[in-house]
Amino acid sequence: MAKGKIIFKLDKVLKDKGVAKYKLHRLTDIPYDTVTKYCKGTILRISIEHLLLMCNTLKCKVEDIIEYVKK
Repeated sequence: MAKGKIIFKLDKVLKDKGVAKYKLHRLTDIPYDTVTKYCKGTILRISIEHLLLMCNTLKCKVEDIIEYVKK
């Protein structure tokens, strides 16, 4: 059984930086549906490549996008 949870904060980062999900999709070639799943927290598998692309494009850290919360 999981002892915590992963919280996705991409939606907040995008809002703070004034970047639309569609623009992130266009800049990174990450499928739009995948970007939406990261924003909603419904993504099932986290891609290292996607994290690298998002961090590089948004000039942020991984921990700005995802966070582990211990129970």
